[in-house]
Amino acid sequence: TGTPTKTPPAPPTTARTNSPATTSGTAATGSGDSPTEADSTGTPIEGPTGRIEGTVKFVGDEIPQPTIVNNATDPQICGTEMSKRDVEISPDTRGIRYVLVWLEGVKLPEGYNPPTQTLILDNTKCQFEPHAAAITVGSTIETRNSDEVYHTTNLKGTKGVTTENIPLVSKGTSFKTKVRAAELIGVSCDKHGWMQAFIRVDPHPFHAVTDADGKFSIAGVPVGTSVKAVSLNV
Repeated sequence: TGTPTKTPPAPPTTARTNSPATTSGTAATGSGDSPTEADSTGTPIEGPTGRIEGTVKFVGDEIPQPTIVNNATDPQICGTEMSKRDVEISPDTRGIRYVLVWLEGVKLPEGYNPPTQTLILDNTKCQFEPHAAAITVGSTIETRNSDEVYHTTNLKGTKGVTTENIPLVSKGTSFKTKVRAAELIGVSCDKHGWMQAFIRVDPHPFHAVTDADGKFSIAGVPVGTSVKAVSLNV
């Protein structure tokens, strides 16, 4: 079941629906477009499982547009106008992109270890790619610089566990950070103020990020959980 929102809410506003694991809503085409590479498969979940699919849509009258910043910092590389990417809504489907969707109250077996991934967080064209992602505890964030300018990748977790400001001094520079706690990590660049990204870290893999049409899909869902969705358009 998807969770529609009437306007793109700012964190921590949430929309919630209780959904059995076998229920599905609007057809989805995947769990977003986060560039992750599997590292481990984790502990298998025994018993019946299902899939939750849905679409998050904007249902207001006029679709809001992203904030555009007049830029004087590295304009020869970044451009003179940059989007804050504070809202991304498809004009065709009205789907809201980069909404984080996750399950709450998941009953995990004793000694459970989630599957882990490596998330590639790239500084490219003076933006973070991806703008939003969901990974598990124990996963790795690999920050990269694909630009010909100096960037920083400033990671700040809401619980204060992940706090690291990574200098990426030149094109091709990279750095790896292992995440050790479930929290929401805000990402910023100290040099380019419009750059922002969000990374949700969960103790389980039952989460997703909506794609360009607002669609998401969460597979292997245990019975008896609920869905929560947060739009990170601010």
